[in-house]
Amino acid sequence: MTYGSASTIDTESTLTYNPAGQLSILPASGYGRIEMGGSAGAYIDMKNDSSDDFDARLLTDGTGLDIITAGGSAPISLKTNGTQRMKIEDAQTTLAHHLTFGTTSNPYIKAGTGGPLAIWGDEDGLATSYSSNTPTYSTAASIQLRVNASNQTAMEIQNNKDIKTYGFLKGGSHSDVYGANTFIMGTTGSTADNDWFEVFRWTPKTDGGSDDENWRYDNFQATFQVTARGIGRSNFNLHVRGEYGVQDSNGWWTREFIIDGWDDNVADDDTTFKMVYNAGTGGSTPYASLYQKRDEDWEFRQIKLIQCFTNCYFDYLNTNVGETDPTHDTNTGSANLDPSIRRKLYVDANEQLINGVAATGIYFDDTNDRLGVGMATPQHNLDIWGSDASIRLVDTSDADNSAKIVVGEDSSVTVASEASVEYGWEMHYNSSGNDFFELKMMDATNGDVANALVVDRFGNVGIGNDASNGYKLEVSGTTKLSGNVTLGSSYVDNVSMIGFSGDGGSPNSILSDGQFGISENSDKLTIWEKGTIGGSGASTAAFTFDHNGHFTAVSKSFDIEHPTEEGKRLMHGSLEGPEHGVYIRGRLEGDTIELPDYWLGLVDEDTITVQLTPNKGFQQIYVDRIEDNKVYVGTQTETPIDCFYFIQAERKDVEKMVVEY
Repeated sequence: MTYGSASTIDTESTLTYNPAGQLSILPASGYGRIEMGGSAGAYIDMKNDSSDDFDARLLTDGTGLDIITAGGSAPISLKTNGTQRMKIEDAQTTLAHHLTFGTTSNPYIKAGTGGPLAIWGDEDGLATSYSSNTPTYSTAASIQLRVNASNQTAMEIQNNKDIKTYGFLKGGSHSDVYGANTFIMGTTGSTADNDWFEVFRWTPKTDGGSDDENWRYDNFQATFQVTARGIGRSNFNLHVRGEYGVQDSNGWWTREFIIDGWDDNVADDDTTFKMVYNAGTGGSTPYASLYQKRDEDWEFRQIKLIQCFTNCYFDYLNTNVGETDPTHDTNTGSANLDPSIRRKLYVDANEQLINGVAATGIYFDDTNDRLGVGMATPQHNLDIWGSDASIRLVDTSDADNSAKIVVGEDSSVTVASEASVEYGWEMHYNSSGNDFFELKMMDATNGDVANALVVDRFGNVGIGNDASNGYKLEVSGTTKLSGNVTLGSSYVDNVSMIGFSGDGGSPNSILSDGQFGISENSDKLTIWEKGTIGGSGASTAAFTFDHNGHFTAVSKSFDIEHPTEEGKRLMHGSLEGPEHGVYIRGRLEGDTIELPDYWLGLVDEDTITVQLTPNKGFQQIYVDRIEDNKVYVGTQTETPIDCFYFIQAERKDVEKMVVEY
C-alpha cells in the first residue's frame, strides 16, 4: 500500500478506499488481512466522536487480546444472527469477576452431550464468619449456590469437600418445613380426613428397550424420619426397599417395609401407611410408591429423608388419590405391602416400661437392680404379682438339660453363669427317656453331682439315680430314717415292718415275717437267713459287714444278665491275692508313664511293679526308673517306644493283710 494525494491512496487492485469512511480489503482468493505492529504491541481504537480518545479498544501486547470499553458501565456484547449465539473453543476461559444473566427470559446453564456439567472451585474455601445466614469466606474461593437476593446460602462446598446447608429447603407449597430434605405428607383442610396421598415414587430407568428387561435390577433403599403436628403425635422411622427383577418374562419386586419405633397414639399402623409395588407389563414402566392416609382434618405429618440409595427416578409427589385404599396394577409380580412394626421401648419417670405409648406394668428399680412385673416397688431381683402369676420355661429345641433354673452362690465372680456358680442347685427338665424333672447339686470342690432328685412323668422318684427303674422311690446312697417305715405286701411278700430303735435301744433290724433279717450286734451288721431261705432250716449268717470298713466273704463275684445271649446270665469271680492291691494299665507311646496323682497317698511306692509288652514288633525296652510318681521307660534301639503296660502296687492307706492267722 502506498500513499497518493490527500484524497486518494495508491493501492493494489484488491484494496479499495472510500473517502466516505470505508476501507475494503477484498482479495480474489485466500484471506484478506491487516497487519499492525509496534515495539509495545498494537491496538485499534473505535469511537463515535472525534473528541473521544476511544469508546472501545482491541489491544494486544503479544500475550493476549484485551477488549476494553471506555466506561465501567459500558457493556461488551457478542451477538450473532444464527442459532449458535457464542462459541468458545479454548481449553479454559477465566472470568475475573462475575457472570450475570438478563431478566427477559429464564436463564440456565446447560451441559452438552459430551458429559455432565461440572462446576469446580479453584481452591478449597472456608467460611470465616456468618451474619444473617450470609457467610464471609477466606480468599480461597469455594463454590456457593445462593437462593435469593438476601444472599441466603442453601449449600456450599467446604474445604473438606462436604456439603453444608445454611438456609432451608421447602418440602411443600402450602407450608415451610425447616431442615434439608424435609417434606410435607398430605394437606390440611376440612375434607382431608381419610384421604390417601402418594408421597414418594421410585421409577426404574429404562435402557431404551420395550420389555421388562429394561428395568432389571433397578432398586432403591431409603430411610425416613416421620414427625407430626396435631392430635396424632408421631416420632418414628420408615424403612423401604425394593428391587425390580424379571423371571419367566414376568416382572416382580423384592419388597421390604418397616416402621421402626412406632409411637402414635391415634393412627393405626397398618392402615396409615402402605407401599404399593407395580410390576407393569408389556413394556409399561414399573414403579413403587409410598402412600400415607390422613387421620383427621387438621393434623399433618412431616417426613425427612435420612438416606436413600437408588438407581431409580425418585420423585416427591404428595398427590391426593382419594379415600379408596391404594392398590397395585394387578399385573403378575405386583403387590401391596403393609409395614412390619418394631415398637420403641423406653422407661418413663415412674420407672415403668412403655411400649410405644402403652404402659406395660413392668417396672425397673435400677437403684437395687430389681424387676417388678405387676409391682411398682419390687422387693426381690424378680418380683411377680398378679391374680394368675406364673413363670414358664420352654425348650423349643427339645434338647436335654436346656430349660433350667440355677440357684447358688459364688463370691469369687461378678457375673454369674452356671459354670461359675461355686455352690448351689440346678433345676432342669430333661426331655430324654421318661421326660423327668431333675435337681442337681453344683459343688466347685467335688464337681457337679447329678440326680440329686429326679421326678419322672409317671411320678417315680429317684434320689441319687435317674428314677428309670420304675420304682416309686429309689434311693442310691446312704439313707437315714427316724421312726418306722411300714411296707405293704404289694411288692414284697409278708414284709411287715422295718424298725429303727436308735441309739441305746435294741439292735436295729429289718424283719421279714421271720424269713429274712438284718441286725446290728457287736459293731457288726449281720445279714442272716432263716428257715427255707437258707435251705437248711436253721439260722445261717450269710454276710458280715465290719463297721470299721472291711468287707469279707467266702468269695466275691458278679452275676449279671448275659450281654450277648438272651435268657442267660454271666458270672465272674474276683482275682484274689495276699495284699490289698491296685493296678493301672494302658498303652505308652513315648518314654514316660504318668501315674495317677492319688497314688501318692494311696500306694506304697516300693511295691510298684511294671510289666511292659512291645506293640507291633520286638523292642528292647526296660524300666529305667520310678520316681516323682512317674515310670521312665528306656530302650536300647532307635525305634520309638510303643508298648502296653500293666502296673500294680499295694495300698498303704489300710493295714497290711494278715494272710494266715
